Parts: sequence; C-alpha cells; structure tokens
Amino acid sequence: DLLGMHSELSPIYETDFVTALAKLAACDEGIDFVEFAGDVMQYMDDWTKQLPRSSSGSKAVHERYHHGPHHLLFSRDLAMQVTKRFLDEVRVGRPTVHALERLCSCLFADHLCHDGKRFVVNKTPAYVFMLPLLAEMYPGLKVVHCIRDGRDVACSVLPRPFGPDTLPVAAQWW
Repeated sequence: DLLGMHSELSPIYETDFVTALAKLAACDEGIDFVEFAGDVMQYMDDWTKQLPRSSSGSKAVHERYHHGPHHLLFSRDLAMQVTKRFLDEVRVGRPTVHALERLCSCLFADHLCHDGKRFVVNKTPAYVFMLPLLAEMYPGLKVVHCIRDGRDVACSVLPRPFGPDTLPVAAQWW
C-alpha cells in the first residue's frame, strides 16, 4: 500500500470512532442527554488512549503500510476537546449529523496539517454500512469501492481475533 507516498493524499486508517459515534447518536432518541454524553465521552476516552497512532505490529508483513496500519496524526487532547464541543452542539439542538461532521472535519484537518497534505483518504471498512450518513455529512464525498479477491480475504481473516476460524467458513463469510 503506497497510498501514503502520494503528494496530496493522506491516508487515515481505522477511524471506527466515526461509526461508533454515529451509532450512539442514532440511539440518542428517548435517552437522557447526560447518559448519551457519558456514553460518548467513555467511548472516546477509551478509543483515544493510543493517539496518535502511526504504526502497529498487528499486521502481517505483506500488510504493512508506508505510514503504518493505524495512521492517525491528531492527538488525544484534540480528540477529547472536539468531542466535548460535539456534545455541546448536540446539547443546544444542533443536528447531530452536523455536529459529527464538524468533529470529524476538525480531526481530519489536524491530521492533514501534520502530514502536510491536502486530502484525506479514509480506509475504514465499516464505512460501507454508513454511506448515506457520510454523504449527508460530506455532500462532495467520493467513494472508491475496492473489491479484494475472496480467497485472499479468507486467508487473511483466519489469524484475526474476529471472524471465521476455518477456511470454508471464511470463504462463505466473504
């Protein structure tokens, strides 16, 4: 993966906080704001403990990326600061989708500043399940859908702590 070598594109990998916050926000109807805010702060407190992330030994040799598999250059302090701002905006009635877009845009802009690039390319697989929300957050969003060879996926998922643990089940899972 040479994406990080591009002069204007900065990769960001595994930003599952966006998916998690979107799910929490979708469930916020009928729950107390204090409870919602507590859930959001707890999630972000846990998720940001390892920030910034620029490398990890969790990938196989052939999966190593130029910048590391978890390339996130924004800091824990900034992430928690914009999370509080997100909650303040939701509390005063700003639509959650707009507050979430502002949170993400702030973090991604900081990432770009640190990487010296103009555009983010986000490689978070779970985003496929929230494309309508992402399109609402970012009207000019461009999505590139890459399809991997299922045999390769089946082989690479077997050693992971999630998913199938036999080749036939992995092939069917894909």
